[in-house]
Amino acid sequence: MMVAAVLASALGIGVLANRQDDVSRPDAARIVASPVPTTPPPAPSVSPTPSVSPGPNPRVRAAQQRLIDLGYWLPAATGFLDDHTLHAATALQKVAGLARTGVLDDATKAALREGVLPEPRSTQGRVVEIDRARQILTIAIDGKPHTVFDTSTGKPSTPTVGGTFSVFKQIDALRVSRLGRLWRPKYFYGGQAIHGFTSVPPYAASHGCVRLTYAAMNHVWDTDLIPVGTAVWIS
Repeated sequence: MMVAAVLASALGIGVLANRQDDVSRPDAARIVASPVPTTPPPAPSVSPTPSVSPGPNPRVRAAQQRLIDLGYWLPAATGFLDDHTLHAATALQKVAGLARTGVLDDATKAALREGVLPEPRSTQGRVVEIDRARQILTIAIDGKPHTVFDTSTGKPSTPTVGGTFSVFKQIDALRVSRLGRLWRPKYFYGGQAIHGFTSVPPYAASHGCVRLTYAAMNHVWDTDLIPVGTAVWIS
């Protein structure tokens, strides 16, 4: 009975009877259960954590501005890493002979500080110079690099033609052909054109055309960077 009392006490039950058969007697003591609360205690209040959007990175902005100052195309120095920065950094890496990662690593930052730029082959006038080995497109003006774009030319099975040409036709719209979707193309040889495309990998991948990003091609049109009649040199 002592054990039962201990257990009952541990469970919060008062035991007033001292014999099992006392329960049937009118004057027997009752087993009384302690009341169980029906309302749960209020949860502790927790102050909401404010969401903080990461701001622009000053170092990224400085690197972007340096790229722009050198002539590697970027729409703006925002301080945020984006696809535009990736392509500009990739163009720099291609010129410097570095791994084409688009990452602003130590080697790329060193090339940025050094101011590595392509050396145009032309010496006068406005010339679009396309380097198939390095996969870059340079707008040269009077023998100096004006704007450098990351590009992707024709893959080995469908190469971009080499030689000296000029832009003879342009379409300010999306041109859908058997070779794909060409955004605002500028034709320089047959069906081969400089145009915007959704994918511009760091290697030759097109059906013969010269790819730029949509944003870069929009810039070409908005600034009249490659008007009809512009010389196109492809090496």
